[in-house]
Amino acid sequence: MKKYSILILALISSIIFVSCDDDTNAQKPKPGPSGASKTIKANEFVFSIMDTYYLYNEGISDDKGYPIIDYTKETDTEEYFEKLKDERDIFSFITDDAEEYNKEESGIMTDMGWKVTLMYGDSEKKSVMAAVNYVYEGTPAYEAGVRRGDYVVKINGQQMTPSNYRDVWNKDGQYTLYRFDAEEKREIITCDLKSREINTSPIAEAHIFTLDDGMKVGYLLYMDFKDKFNEELLDVFETFNTEGVSKLILDLRYNPGGAMLACSQLTSLIAPIDVVKSKKQIIHYQYNDNLQKELGVDESTFVNNSEVLGANLNLKDIVIIQGSGTYSASEATIIGLKPYMNVYTIGSTSGGKNTAMFILTPDMFENRLGEPIFDKSINNWLIAPLVAFYYNSENYTFDTTDGDGMDPDYAYNEFDDLYRAPLGKPEEKLTSLALEYIKNGQIAANKSARIAPFGKVIPAEKYCKIEPLKAEPRVDLFK
Repeated sequence: MKKYSILILALISSIIFVSCDDDTNAQKPKPGPSGASKTIKANEFVFSIMDTYYLYNEGISDDKGYPIIDYTKETDTEEYFEKLKDERDIFSFITDDAEEYNKEESGIMTDMGWKVTLMYGDSEKKSVMAAVNYVYEGTPAYEAGVRRGDYVVKINGQQMTPSNYRDVWNKDGQYTLYRFDAEEKREIITCDLKSREINTSPIAEAHIFTLDDGMKVGYLLYMDFKDKFNEELLDVFETFNTEGVSKLILDLRYNPGGAMLACSQLTSLIAPIDVVKSKKQIIHYQYNDNLQKELGVDESTFVNNSEVLGANLNLKDIVIIQGSGTYSASEATIIGLKPYMNVYTIGSTSGGKNTAMFILTPDMFENRLGEPIFDKSINNWLIAPLVAFYYNSENYTFDTTDGDGMDPDYAYNEFDDLYRAPLGKPEEKLTSLALEYIKNGQIAANKSARIAPFGKVIPAEKYCKIEPLKAEPRVDLFK
């Protein structure tokens, strides 16, 4: 067995890669024919990974370990991968551009520089629009004047629809947007946008609010769990600690998850210090039967080192803002902290991903002689299969059978308001509700969101760069 530390999209901090020459329980790759094409070699890699690591691996090979689908006759690797996926799985993915994926995971991407939620633009679900949630400074969108609360309704004069939005979205050209003021009066604006390579940090906003009684409340808008930025995260909490922050609002409403190393770092800066010193369990994993035998008890724990302990806030309670874009490591943060402190959540039902993924490329696998198992010609392929369910230290996870995740303690759908104040400001609606809870220990009942302007959140089609369609807007204002 060989151990490698890798980046995990969902929740695994490090995994044991099975060396196929010296592991008796994991399925061995089935060699393709001599002189096999790159497609067959890529298919071989896909079969080997899915048969060994996939959470739903029953039915991928027979009882002798041979493929049920003959991958040597499959002409499209991505289509072959889709054939192997279980119908319950909307998250596993594959790409033939591992380099681009790794760039994006390091914060470098070609983009307009915004976070958006795509949603239906009318009650009949014939049109699609994009609600702008956040715009990073110094990016094309920011420089063009696009701000949080804007709604993209046309691109190059073309209305997005459920059938074309994946092709139309984020293209260079002229964008038509709706903007609403606090009285919900609409302004139509246009701007020219051209994407370019940008470098962004998942630590989008970090502020300290001082209440009337002098209490200092930290606010952190955390967009992705990327362990490359753990030092930056540490700096934020060192500042919080130095400034005397005693309460924290953690905003995860747009955070789709990420590396468990980052999750461990974040929770270790938040949780009671005695829990962190004891390296208590945050979550543990349940793999498929064969992999569970190989890995045994696998868990993620709090980080106990001098830097983390020096910046730890030693909190007894926390307010977390969540939404339909809150997935995976974000949800694990919520349930992972609950056994050790009071976690109060505000917002919408979370996205619903209580599963972990491995991020795997062919060049990660060697035999016991140090020789590559897979042909280097397919090293550009990357596969991310679901590999485990996760549970907290009390053996709890949340139900996703209804198509979404955890309900908040206090429900407020931010998309029910056409005007949305900037994030990181105390007047922003969900932030103001969090501050009210911190001040009073409760939120007034009449602060609940209005009924029915938006429809029910619909389940994700897949975990992809373009978010799935989310909700219906107030039709009278968007015709």
